[in-house]
Amino acid sequence: MSNFDFLKNFNNELYELGVKLEEDVLNSPRAVTADATLFLETLVKDIYRQSNNKLENRLISFYKKIDNLYRQGVITYIYKNKLQDAYNLRNKIHKTNQDAKEELKIALELHKRLYYIAKKYFQDFCEKERYINIPDYKKPVKKDVRFSNCIICGRKNTESLSNMCSECNQKIENANLLLSLQNTYEKMEFTRYDLIGMGISESESISLLMSLTRKNILVKKGSSYTFNESNFNDYIIGVNQYVEIGLLLSKFYRDEITAGEIKKTNEYWKGSKQQKPCIEFYRLVNRKLEMDFEEKLIETEDIKRSIRQSSMDKITVKEWFNREKESFISGSLNDAFITYNELLIREFFELKKKGLNDKKILAQLGISAEIYDFWQENFMGRDFMKKTSQIKKDLIIKEIRKNKTLTEALKSAGVSRKEFDKLYVISKNDNDDFYKQFNKDYVQKRQKTVLKHLKYTNVNGAVRKSKITKTEFLRWYYKSEGDLSGFYMEVTGMLMDKYLTYRKNGWNKKDILKQINISKDMFNSWSKHDDLELFKQFKEENKRITSFLIKRGLIINALKDDKSKQEAIFQAGLTPCEFMEIYNSSKKEKTEFYLRFDIEYMKNRKRLFSKLILTNDFFNTIEKCEISQIDFNNWYLKDQDKYLSDYKPTCFYRTVTGELMNKYIRARLEGKNRPDAARCVGLSNMVVNKWLNHPEYELYYSFKKKIKQLTIDLISKGFKQGKSKIEVSETYDVAASTIDEYIGYGRNGFAKYEEIFELYENSIVPGQLKTFLNDIKTKSYSKSLKNAKISDDDLKYYYNLGRRDSESRFSKFYTAYLEVKISLYISNVINKKSSKIALKNSNLSIEEYEENMEDIEDEIFRQRIMIIGDELLKHKTTGAKLARKVGVSVDELYGWYFKGKRGDLKFKSFYIMFEMGMIYPRIQAYNKAIKMGIPRNWLQKQLKKDLGLEDYKIWDRHGLMSEEYFNYFNLDEEDVDGEKILKIMKNSTPTRTIDKDENPELYDFMRKAFNCGQKQSMDIINFSKENNKVSKKGIVGK
Repeated sequence: MSNFDFLKNFNNELYELGVKLEEDVLNSPRAVTADATLFLETLVKDIYRQSNNKLENRLISFYKKIDNLYRQGVITYIYKNKLQDAYNLRNKIHKTNQDAKEELKIALELHKRLYYIAKKYFQDFCEKERYINIPDYKKPVKKDVRFSNCIICGRKNTESLSNMCSECNQKIENANLLLSLQNTYEKMEFTRYDLIGMGISESESISLLMSLTRKNILVKKGSSYTFNESNFNDYIIGVNQYVEIGLLLSKFYRDEITAGEIKKTNEYWKGSKQQKPCIEFYRLVNRKLEMDFEEKLIETEDIKRSIRQSSMDKITVKEWFNREKESFISGSLNDAFITYNELLIREFFELKKKGLNDKKILAQLGISAEIYDFWQENFMGRDFMKKTSQIKKDLIIKEIRKNKTLTEALKSAGVSRKEFDKLYVISKNDNDDFYKQFNKDYVQKRQKTVLKHLKYTNVNGAVRKSKITKTEFLRWYYKSEGDLSGFYMEVTGMLMDKYLTYRKNGWNKKDILKQINISKDMFNSWSKHDDLELFKQFKEENKRITSFLIKRGLIINALKDDKSKQEAIFQAGLTPCEFMEIYNSSKKEKTEFYLRFDIEYMKNRKRLFSKLILTNDFFNTIEKCEISQIDFNNWYLKDQDKYLSDYKPTCFYRTVTGELMNKYIRARLEGKNRPDAARCVGLSNMVVNKWLNHPEYELYYSFKKKIKQLTIDLISKGFKQGKSKIEVSETYDVAASTIDEYIGYGRNGFAKYEEIFELYENSIVPGQLKTFLNDIKTKSYSKSLKNAKISDDDLKYYYNLGRRDSESRFSKFYTAYLEVKISLYISNVINKKSSKIALKNSNLSIEEYEENMEDIEDEIFRQRIMIIGDELLKHKTTGAKLARKVGVSVDELYGWYFKGKRGDLKFKSFYIMFEMGMIYPRIQAYNKAIKMGIPRNWLQKQLKKDLGLEDYKIWDRHGLMSEEYFNYFNLDEEDVDGEKILKIMKNSTPTRTIDKDENPELYDFMRKAFNCGQKQSMDIINFSKENNKVSKKGIVGK
């Protein structure tokens, strides 16, 4: 199988030439020259045919043929060089004195180059089968691999059958001999005669023994020798490595192991560390790697891929480059080295076209400065610099067309300013395309842009928007001044218009030049051209405006001399209408004059106001100064903010504020409230509060002291008029909290406030407390406070004061109010309110209740007994009804009864009343009916209906129906209300009345039982005076 098989179906003639050439490489290297010539001529001829280019003269040289193809764009520069180098290499074999080895080397190199040339030709012109069935290059090799130098020591090798020199081979033989001696005879000691016996000559044995003894491999003992085991083993291992190196190299050069595998061997690692005997092995392996790298580079034209496939590292590539560089400089050309540099240079130029600077490109490609210098000095020379410069020029023009500044364009193009200046000067001297294009696309276009923007802005703004520098603008401006070209005249005209506009508005020369961003020297340079119409008109207009500005200055000066506005206008020789026209024009255009006028006029009015305010009220002063209150407020508040920030009042502010403060205090003394007093001096209450809230300022501190004394005087005045605190607060606009605060100071002994305190407690408080006591009996607590015009806190204070100190003049109030609270509490309880609600309604505290609890409870009981007594006078009633009436339970009510019955004096009166008015009449009637034979069950049913369930259960539980009553009640005891008891007894006569309509059956039964006539109703028990004996001692009930 041939390396050129891929040509068989594409160009058979070329295929046959390639096969023949491949056969002659090893057998007849000189024959390759003829084969190569015909191969190259045939290939170039077919390229002409494939590219439709006619060869006009078939007799022209090979070099001209391929140069024509390159110039017409059929082949690349690199491919042209490959064809040319292959043709040159063909001639080398014809040189005299070439030995066989050198001829073979050249033939192999030529064979490889022709393979890659044919492969590129096939890829470019065989579209249907591109990159298909193209085998990798295989070097024609003989079966045995031979090296010119010893693979162990690196010396020249004269051995024809071995890759090791005779000395290294001898070391192997000696090692084998000693091993045989040791293993065969199993002797630990031996003599030289043992070696002679193994076939070694006497002289050789003596030499060997001396050498090994010196190396301490053998130890001599008399005439005998023994092995130094450790050194002998190391010696054997080292010699064995010779054999291993030979085997590894043979396999590697025959492609039986890969580059990656051999680089992982221990021998390769030792060689990289310059350890013997692997140094030459390391060199030969790297040489093979370099050869593979060169082949891959020529084949793929891809540096990274070639390095990866050949397993080269950076160090090896660098060593290869440095060695080939020296060879190139000395005249020896390596096709792979040339390809390597051409590929790098191509990548360099591609990155250069993207705008990267040289430093970044070299870093990105991993190119050293030495390689870069080599390109410029040896490889391409001036062509490299010329092409680099052209790329930079193209990039600069390209970036400028993107409307970038020159600095931005140079940065994007990767060109320094120094490089650009050099390029521009050379281009200008040559008047080449770059110089012309730069002037067109940058200088002329940017000048037009400057003129466009200069209409609406100053020089700096126009320069910035035009993406140029001020230096460039000035250079173009002064350059065009020489011939008074359009750019100079247009720029100057615009600047003159701007100058005159600002001048009309009262700006001075210095400020105008600063505003339009031109220098004094540029402005003065205009005077050199006064003979031209443009400059002459400018000079006359400027003179006219200056005269006009003088009049405006007179107005300002008059205001400074305290003239009125009208006087200042008259003094400047203007009418009011002319002045307003000037003023409004300046304000509209925001020029200096209206601002200066406003400032001076304000100062003028401030001085006048400060003078008039001393003898006039605020509003008259405003009127006389011919200003509005808004004007005054703006001036005043601005000065106030300044004073608050730097503690330094202006003369106007100090004078006016001091006088306004005095007027404010006078207004307050006249009875005006704070807002009205502030309005009297033309200020808001907020401004006055600011005076009061910042006593740290000297001007405000004295005012606050005066206000405090004013407040004291107003409070005293109000108390003397008999006004309460609330009335004083409302009348004189003094906060109630302030009045309380000052009273507190007086109470604590501060002399300044004692009068207020004494007036309040001696004149005001007693009357308020009296009114409160009168109202609290019939009105709610809050209404009583409001009517008495006293606060809840004050009332509690004086109440507690009277409570704590019995000698205090408020102790009587305490006693009287406590009685009222107790009375109110009792009333609430009697009215069936809970204790909690009664305490709240009466304002009685728990502590006060507990202190007076016995008296309160006694009074409550007494009033309940009175209510019960009154209820018993109303004839028919029950215990449950009485209990609800007085707000207690039935059980509690009967409890009182039983306590009195058992002799408890507290409940005795209640017991007698309840006994005689409620219980006794019912029991007497019940017992009488029993004696008359009325059924007990029926009577109990009627009694239960009469009493109700609650009463009946208690009667039944305590057996009240079965008792025989004959009790004596002493009516003369202190705790018995005899008169009321007698009254109850008399009114209890009709204890039980039966109505005929209500219960006809009972009525008929009772009529027969008691032998009564035909009455509409009858009494079961009839207490009459005949049935009761009355005496002073008591009543006997039967």
